[in-house]
Amino acid sequence: MALGRAGYDGWSSATKKARSFYKFDIEGLQGTEIQEATFLHRQFHSPEHECNTTGAGIEVWTVEAFSSGTRWPGPAKIDYQSTNYKARGHEDYCSTNYDNEWDVKKGLVSDLNNGYDRMRLGMFAKDETNKYSWRHYGASDGSYPQLLVTYNRAPNIPAGRFTGNTSTDDAVLYNDKYYVRVRQPVLLATTSDPDGNQVQQRFVVRNSAGSLVVDRRNAFHPSGTKSGITLTENLPDGTYSWWVYGTDSYGFQGPASSWLTLVIDNVKPDPPVVAAPKVGSYGQGLTISMDSPSSDVRYYRYGFLTSATPNSKEASPLSAKVTVTRTGHMGPDWITATAADVAGNVSTAKQLKFKVMGASTSHQWHLDSNGNDEAPTAGSVAWIVFLEVWRGVPA
Repeated sequence: MALGRAGYDGWSSATKKARSFYKFDIEGLQGTEIQEATFLHRQFHSPEHECNTTGAGIEVWTVEAFSSGTRWPGPAKIDYQSTNYKARGHEDYCSTNYDNEWDVKKGLVSDLNNGYDRMRLGMFAKDETNKYSWRHYGASDGSYPQLLVTYNRAPNIPAGRFTGNTSTDDAVLYNDKYYVRVRQPVLLATTSDPDGNQVQQRFVVRNSAGSLVVDRRNAFHPSGTKSGITLTENLPDGTYSWWVYGTDSYGFQGPASSWLTLVIDNVKPDPPVVAAPKVGSYGQGLTISMDSPSSDVRYYRYGFLTSATPNSKEASPLSAKVTVTRTGHMGPDWITATAADVAGNVSTAKQLKFKVMGASTSHQWHLDSNGNDEAPTAGSVAWIVFLEVWRGVPA
């Protein structure tokens, strides 16, 4: 059995002192919140002849680094942790081994805060001149000592962030900015907790000057559930930024998301300026331009012969002039157009009337028996008139 010893052995002719040192891998605990930390060792010998009693205390300290080449008196003490006074009793009198515990939370938290990947502990007799402090520790299966840790991990960075006019009508993403048409938008996010704890989210909104305009938490809800807030403030049109982080049910705060830019825009753009020649030529078409005095028009929507606007053409850059061609219709015609900004606000309609003229004559025969083609021009549609005269037959 591998033994750990501590205290003063004044029971043999060769008196001696003993100290035991252990190190534990704590790298996997980085970034966690330590709730409890216990150093546990199994005691199977003490000088007392009574079982399950108290005796001379054994202290546990965090200690300096050590290796297999470290010699007496061992590494120096750093920080006192706790003392255990429990004594199993002499093995000739007591058959039961006792698990002794020491609270080492303070040392573990300190080591993690210092970025250490190993926790180093030392066992010392409180009084190294007291022979009743002599202890043996160990386990035949190598399962002792143990570092028992209860910890909590922080919620993850919020994901799936959503900005919307409502919870089902999302904002328009354009050039890394989210545009909404309401002054009380919806902010949502999904925050998960690695330990499955319930989470609460904190939403922070600042205006373009950096001033805080919203700072609100939602109710606790299950990990991994999309949740958020609907702003109750009537924010004026403008540019804002918002972020969110989660806190679990133990109060452990997770990392915050990055900032998202939000543009609130409730102003309709001006109607488009629609221009075209008054007259076009059938078969040649008519070129119509649409422009806007507003600075944020992203689309022009238009239709012909009706007030409906089923077609759309994007302005690039914003509010740039666009052109469309009208072909295939002869006679009076009109176009109805609107301008839509990035947020989706649509202007009032603008209508323009125009006319596409018919074609000139290409070939003409007068049926006067002279056989001549007397067409005045070429390049248009040919047409022929057939005339048939019926003579009456007497009854």
